[in-house]
Amino acid sequence: MIADLLGVQILDLRVEVTGDVDVRGALAIDRSVKVGFRSMNCHVRVRVPQSTEQPRLAALRKQAEASCVTLDTLRSGIPVAVDFAVEIDT
Repeated sequence: MIADLLGVQILDLRVEVTGDVDVRGALAIDRSVKVGFRSMNCHVRVRVPQSTEQPRLAALRKQAEASCVTLDTLRSGIPVAVDFAVEIDT
C-alpha cells in the first residue's frame, strides 16, 4: 500500500529475519544468561524497475519502517500478560 501511494512498482520483495540467541538461558543450562534474542537482523530485498527514482525508494524505506507494527514492537517492546491455566484430568 505504501509503495502504491508513492508510485513505486515492486517486482519482487523478500524479507529474511535472523537472530542471535544464547540458548543456555532458554534451556536452563546457565541461569545467568538472559532468555531471548540478543539481536535480530532484518534483511529486505526489493526489486523495482530501473526507472524508479531514488528519492521515492528512500521515502518507501522510511515510511515502511515508520508504519511496521512488528518492527515497532521489537524496537520498543510492549507489556505482555500471561494467562497460565492448568487443568487436571480426573
